Amino acid sequence: MNQLKGVAVHGRRVEPVVPSSPPSPMSSFRESEWSEIVEITPAIAEQWLRDYSYEGQRPLSTGRVERLVFEMKRGTFRTSEIRLVHVGGKIQNTNGNHRLHAVVESGVTIRANVYHVIEEDNSGASDDYAYCDIHGIRNPNDQFAATDLLERSGLTRAQFNSLVAALGPIIGGFMPISYTTMSPELRSFDVRKKSIQEWFSVADQYYQSFFNCDSAIGIALKRKSVMSVALITFACQPEKAFAFWNGMAENDGLKKGDPRRTLHSFLLANAAKSIYPHAYSRYVAAAWNSWFKGETNLQLKVYDGSKPIRIMGSSYDGKMHYRAEID
Repeated sequence: MNQLKGVAVHGRRVEPVVPSSPPSPMSSFRESEWSEIVEITPAIAEQWLRDYSYEGQRPLSTGRVERLVFEMKRGTFRTSEIRLVHVGGKIQNTNGNHRLHAVVESGVTIRANVYHVIEEDNSGASDDYAYCDIHGIRNPNDQFAATDLLERSGLTRAQFNSLVAALGPIIGGFMPISYTTMSPELRSFDVRKKSIQEWFSVADQYYQSFFNCDSAIGIALKRKSVMSVALITFACQPEKAFAFWNGMAENDGLKKGDPRRTLHSFLLANAAKSIYPHAYSRYVAAAWNSWFKGETNLQLKVYDGSKPIRIMGSSYDGKMHYRAEID
């Protein structure tokens, strides 16, 4: 069996399992494959990157490395598979490039399941690279579904999923940024998992405020661009928030110029995809701000969607409920 050349391998080697009877024709088991649990130090990672590089490797994603570095330093990185393909006397790393870079950058030793494959030529290495790591990426709802947080939240699954989506704008400061451009701290599932629990009771209050409204406005109020603003108002001004959102949802006898009536009409007239999410939230905040100040508002306006959002009566600064988790 091939050994890792020039590398001090730590951990327990797991020898291939030899079946007591010949494998069935449908079995994909090969004796030229084996795995071992390895402690990968920064020195080992650096050597593997230098000696076991794969020429067809995709460009390095700085953002992905930064997220992994954060998880490793935080101690929340989970063991995962790294693949080494052996072709003659050459070894090539076909899966794990970002993790090895993160180990070097973080200075943290990790444990990984290192999977070895022996191929006859470089085409085998290319096939291994092409077919590995092509599984679907788990989105936040998939990640949370694997926890007991739904049960602990007291929310329905649909309500819980809407809460998860609404945390996106709050985490990102209501700015026009994508998940991949967020800081690694804010992309960390561990941070989100701990922080979402602070919003369970707040979300419940929000849902209660439009419990008896008609379905059309109820659907609109579950949009992340709307719910994210509402959560901030309930977290900082619960009594006023209930009066605003409940009155807006019911729209029972509201006078013309009442910001709640204006927002009610705006939500029904403008689908979620008709306006960029960060701008949509600012229209919602504009209605709240007018009502909070006791002003009338016949038409919601947003003058500059690139400036920090302002939500009257709140201390929101773009990092609310997350700063304590990442300091």
